[in-house]
Amino acid sequence: MMETKPKISIPLDNEVIRNQISQTLHEFPVLQLHMLKPENTPSAEVFILMKNQKDAETLRARRWISRAATAGVFIHISSHHKAVFQLKLGNPFFQYYADPSTMVWMNDEVDKPLKTHSTKKAFKKKLNVFKEKFYHDHDLLMTEVHKFHAGQMYAAAFQNYLTLFEHHVEYLENLYMGCNFFDSDLHTRLRQLTRFIPQLQKVFVMKNEQTFYLISKMEESVSEAEDGGESDIWSEHYGAVKLAESKLYRMVTDRFSEFSHLVRFKKSSPMINHSANGAKSTESLFEKVLKTVITKLAPEEIYLFHRKEIFSPNPEEKQVIYYLLVIGDGIGNSAIEDIQHSVSDRSNGRTTVVILGHSRLYLQNNLYKHQRMMQQIITAENKVYQSNDFHPPLHWHDAVWDSDWASDMNYRTVKDFVAQYFNLRHHVQQDNHCGLAQLFAQSIMRLLRMYVYAALPFYMPHHLNTFSIWKLCVYADPSMEKIEFLFQKLSADFYKLIDYYLKYSDSIARSSSEELVIMDEILNTLTEKIDHLVKEKKLIVKTT
Repeated sequence: MMETKPKISIPLDNEVIRNQISQTLHEFPVLQLHMLKPENTPSAEVFILMKNQKDAETLRARRWISRAATAGVFIHISSHHKAVFQLKLGNPFFQYYADPSTMVWMNDEVDKPLKTHSTKKAFKKKLNVFKEKFYHDHDLLMTEVHKFHAGQMYAAAFQNYLTLFEHHVEYLENLYMGCNFFDSDLHTRLRQLTRFIPQLQKVFVMKNEQTFYLISKMEESVSEAEDGGESDIWSEHYGAVKLAESKLYRMVTDRFSEFSHLVRFKKSSPMINHSANGAKSTESLFEKVLKTVITKLAPEEIYLFHRKEIFSPNPEEKQVIYYLLVIGDGIGNSAIEDIQHSVSDRSNGRTTVVILGHSRLYLQNNLYKHQRMMQQIITAENKVYQSNDFHPPLHWHDAVWDSDWASDMNYRTVKDFVAQYFNLRHHVQQDNHCGLAQLFAQSIMRLLRMYVYAALPFYMPHHLNTFSIWKLCVYADPSMEKIEFLFQKLSADFYKLIDYYLKYSDSIARSSSEELVIMDEILNTLTEKIDHLVKEKKLIVKTT
């Protein structure tokens, strides 16, 4: 074991991490310690050069190394042999991080520090070779991908894309971490890289805490083909795979450009952008709504996709309805209704909110149905909040299927419920109304949900309350608002009334003859609306 200096001065503000590094210098055979402070950012970078690879791997696995990143201290660890080899290959990582001007400590037993390229000409010559190998291998793999895609051999194309991903990850590891993890799977390697490249989180949707949705789909495709399955399975994801590859490719090329600047001028620049993001709207009412949603749901992203004003002769009585898509985990109907009540109460009924709440994985898994709707909503112009800058966009499908079978089934079920209501309605005996109000409520909700499904291309919302579903109908077709007066004829609290009868109750509902006539009129009017829409959209399977 090499001896180290008993007192070590480490120019790092974080005392805990500073002590951990000091302990490392005493515990391990460290050769050199380098410190870098990127400009215009509170973060710091540390490069630790170890005597051997085994100790480098042991230190890299220590928990405090990964925890340091959350405190803004990014620690890079490499062995001397690895550094020398990579410098010969032209990897700019070691030229930058092992620069003598950044060294703050060197072991007494080291005669000379790690030798980096002394001139720009020598460095550039090696760097060009390193870069050329990346581009050459990329072009070869892409040629194979195009060949398989042209032959509609998607599983083979995805296998080559997986190889391309591994190729890009290898270079990203070298350029950001100074080491490779060939024994780990692609999911693990990407997760490790996000510590140094937060932007990676914007490339792939997470399937769970350990795996990425798109990569899993590619692996499933390859596995299916190996087992004799369809070779074009998951072909709808081809465009998303192609886009993800281009983003990884761009990250490598951008890092090359960044190093060319950093090494040339011998100074640091910000490696990670932690720019804050807030709401775009300056409207005080909406800011209050946004604050309420963020506080109660802790979402990842919020999109304001529609805003409707209900005018009044008195400006102070003007009402506003905000339509929001909220992306996050654990967004239940009870939480949404709690927000609706809170927003309404705080504004004295002047502000209302309609919330579509979905997890990112749910949206990804249901794009085959919801993509048209989501592409209209999830735009840069509509985004009003994001919890950080690194949420991945959805992997859009190349094509979406029109589910005639599902439309036909939903439509016929709705018609059956309405028919059953009228069957019971016309055969009521001695004022026995048992089940009539419940059938009416079920028919109303099914009619409204079917209208949303047909008017907003194949989007079926979660089981929201009646008010929200109705407002989605009005959003899809503003002319629907003309029949809203019928609801008020039946009850001033029509939406709450429907919600009440959708739930189990021990009470027995009784309706007057006048109310029954209005209920009939509402169902007949909505049925005519849905019949017309379904026919217009050609959603019904024709039978012979």
